[in-house]
Amino acid sequence: MTKIPCGIHLLSWDRLCMPKSVGGLGLIDLKLQNTTLLLKWLWRLYDNPDSQWSLVVRQLYGKRDRVIAPIHWNQEGSFFWKDLLKLRTYFQLFAKHKIKDGADTSFWFESWGISFLSYFGFHKHPLMSRKNIHMSLRDAIIHPFKFFSAPFTAELNSILCQAQQVCISEGRDNLFWNCNSDGHFSVASTYKRMKMAGKTRYKYENIWKLKTPPSLKHFLFYVSLGRILTQDQLLKRGIHINPRCYMCQQQVLEDAEHLFCQCVLAKEIWGRLRITSWATNSVQNMCQALHSCNSGLSQFEKTIICSAIWTLWKERNSRIFRDTTRTSQALHDWIVQEATLFMKFC
Repeated sequence: MTKIPCGIHLLSWDRLCMPKSVGGLGLIDLKLQNTTLLLKWLWRLYDNPDSQWSLVVRQLYGKRDRVIAPIHWNQEGSFFWKDLLKLRTYFQLFAKHKIKDGADTSFWFESWGISFLSYFGFHKHPLMSRKNIHMSLRDAIIHPFKFFSAPFTAELNSILCQAQQVCISEGRDNLFWNCNSDGHFSVASTYKRMKMAGKTRYKYENIWKLKTPPSLKHFLFYVSLGRILTQDQLLKRGIHINPRCYMCQQQVLEDAEHLFCQCVLAKEIWGRLRITSWATNSVQNMCQALHSCNSGLSQFEKTIICSAIWTLWKERNSRIFRDTTRTSQALHDWIVQEATLFMKFC
C-alpha cells in the first residue's frame, strides 16, 4: 500500500471561494474582496464629486472639473491611485450614466449609448488635439467642431450624429450601479456579481438546508461532487491501494456508488431502514432525493438517509484504520437514534 500524504486537496481554492449556490463553500476570496473595496473608492469619486478627497484627486490627476474618465496616472502617482485606475475597466462595465446635462459623462470613455469609444482608438489619432481626450458628451452635442482640428472620418461623423440624438436636460448626470437594484454601490452585491459571472447553479443547493450538523452537510457536499477519498479517488491521485471493499470483503475497486449503494452491507441497511428503493440505488438519486421538495420523502426520511451515508462512511473508516466492526443491526439502531437527535437539535 502506498503511503498516503498529508493534506490531500479535495477542491481547488477558487472552487471553495465560489458561493454555495454555484457549488462552492462561500469562503471569502480576499483578492476579489480587495478589488471590490477599491471599486468603492472609484464610486465615491464619481458619486460624491464635491467631497474633500474627490477635490484633492481632481487637483492632482484631473484635467477638467467634471469629466473624470480620461485621468491617467504618471510616475509620481501613488500606488493606491494606480491600483484604482487599473480597475477602471470593471467600473465602466458596472457603472452606467443616466444622462441629464451630459457634462459629467466622457464622450470617449463612458457609456452614453455607444459603449466605450476609447476602444476604437479615435482619441489617439495623431491629428486629434489633446483637448479631445477631455471632451464631455455635452461638448460633443453642443459644439463638436470646437474640439476637432482634423477632418472627420465617415465613422467618426456617424458617431457624432448619434451623439446629437441624445436628449440632454437640466441637472447633473447620475451614475447607476447595475450590480444593485437601487443603483447604489454595494461591496456585497458587487462581489457576488463578479464571483458568479458565467457560473451555473449547483444542482443540489438544498443540501445546505437539511436538518443535519454542518460537518455532515459538508460531507454530503463532497459526496455530491464525487470528491470523498474512496479508493478510486486515491488512485486518481497516484496512491495505489489493493482493490477491496472492507465492508463486504469483495475484491472490487471501492467508489462512492459501491460504498453507499451496491455493497451488500449498504443494501442490508437500506432494507432495514425501509427507504424507497429509487432514492438509494445510486448516489445521484440520493442527492436528488435530498435536494428535491417533491421527492415524496418526509424530512425525517431525508435525515435518515443523511445519517445512513454518514454512518456507512465512519464504519468504513473504523474497519480500515481501527479494525473494529459493527453488525448491520447495530448500525441501523445507531442511524435511527442519530437521525432522531438531528431532527430535535439541528
